[in-house]
Amino acid sequence: EPAFPALRGSHDTVVHGSRRFRRRELRGAVEDAGLEVLRCSYQNMVTFAPALILRSWQRWRGTAAEHPEADFDHGSGPLGAVFAQWLALEGFLLQYMRLPVGSSVLCVARKRAAT
Repeated sequence: EPAFPALRGSHDTVVHGSRRFRRRELRGAVEDAGLEVLRCSYQNMVTFAPALILRSWQRWRGTAAEHPEADFDHGSGPLGAVFAQWLALEGFLLQYMRLPVGSSVLCVARKRAAT
């Protein structure tokens, strides 16, 4: 799910995102649905700071809704390769720890065992 309401912007409009969550909110919603949370963490930490800067700039300039377009859609080239390597590292780290921030929040859950 998309993370942090402060990151809401034109990208959310393009991808039809209706809400952004904090980790504890998503965890609570999943538990309230009767599921057992196995892991809940932010992900895409590498995109958090650029997205926050971009959103802040768009709000300051008042241009967030003028030309809605997806962010980070240029995945080829050297920058795309750097992002891909970083995201692979995050995938490895997520096996052992929770990430403190990210532009997305990931929640893995299962149906509670019958008692």
